[in-house]
Amino acid sequence: MDYKKVSSASSALKKYISKTDNETAEKSQLFEDDGEFIYLVVTSKHYFSEFKNLKPQMATLKSGLYSKRSEPPAICIFTRDPQREYKDALLNGQTPITRCIGVSKLKGKFKPFEARRALRTDFDLFLAEKDIANMLPPLLGKSFYGKKAYVPINVKVRHSKNSEINSEAVNHRVTKILNQTPIIYPASRTMLVRVGTTKHSDKEISANVKAVMDVIKFDKIIEIGIRSNNSPTLPVYYADKIYSESDIGEHTDDEFETEGVKRKREESRLDELLAEVVDEEEIVAYNREQKQRRKRVKTASENETE
Repeated sequence: MDYKKVSSASSALKKYISKTDNETAEKSQLFEDDGEFIYLVVTSKHYFSEFKNLKPQMATLKSGLYSKRSEPPAICIFTRDPQREYKDALLNGQTPITRCIGVSKLKGKFKPFEARRALRTDFDLFLAEKDIANMLPPLLGKSFYGKKAYVPINVKVRHSKNSEINSEAVNHRVTKILNQTPIIYPASRTMLVRVGTTKHSDKEISANVKAVMDVIKFDKIIEIGIRSNNSPTLPVYYADKIYSESDIGEHTDDEFETEGVKRKREESRLDELLAEVVDEEEIVAYNREQKQRRKRVKTASENETE
């Protein structure tokens, strides 16, 4: 892929966004003065995954998604109970996490859909203690898992189940995540990945796109583009061939019939049915007439062509 095209597309995309009416445009999670997210749009021949994948693969970016922010991103982590223990360990300034929410709080205060949707809009990044990751989909619902960008990223908080919370390790992990972007392979042919914001330079967007494409191990890609939440997709790559002979392959259906074979089978079956009610000599005469008729039609057609 020619990454110079990505820079050109990024420049054109930002010009388009700057002309969009900010009052009617749907805003991303970023504050207005921090720009809008820019997404890489990857389209493939086949589904990226056979099932809905909720565990993201992380790609390290050249310029982090939040590196152009005027303020640090708001980060929320979902943890086991008791919630107070995690607050004391992680919200004491040793990590960039700004809020901890325990499982019991998700089952109570955040059970209503509106409460979960409001929570989703209050933070830029969501994390989850690794031990409770499987519990979250039914607790958070479509508010989070219907939008891939809001799927919590797993973080190991303790060395073992009964050990103390390791705030130093959590800080190291979160700092690393802030320089990464999640890639979630969907059960569809189109995938969106955040690769920057409108505050990033065209060169930085291009470098981030390359970093993501180096991670995506999929050889059936037919189109790549970039877009924002409210813009059309600007293409930067098209595959030379959409389908090849290897995609079609040989016909392996044992029940498949060519038109000729199908006609002969139907005629044979018709003969069997006619034999039950018509004399055999009449059937032979009928078939002879049909054969001659087809021959005459073919000859007439050839003569007209000449």
